[in-house]
Amino acid sequence: MHILMGDPLPPREAERKGLVRETVGGKPLDRAMEIARRLPSFTPESVACIKRLVRNATETPLAQGLVLERNLFLNLCITEPALGRMRSMKSRTSPRRRALWWSSKEYES
Repeated sequence: MHILMGDPLPPREAERKGLVRETVGGKPLDRAMEIARRLPSFTPESVACIKRLVRNATETPLAQGLVLERNLFLNLCITEPALGRMRSMKSRTSPRRRALWWSSKEYES
């Protein structure tokens, strides 16, 4: 409604309404640098996919964007780094826990 009426919307209210993910009090550059320092912990492929999705978000219909997101995610799942992490997780998880995880209702079709 604020956009349609041209009314300013304070940052905290925009956050409360879910229009923005986070507001920053104080020095926004410090928060931006904190986020930037975390980026190297992600694979370059995943960062590239996220950048692509963000750049396309305003020009892509929702249904098409969701298809693109699913396809990019599935492509990331079959990369060697992702497969290596899955193998590592499998080796650290007990057979009983794996059985419980796969038998949970959340994963039933």
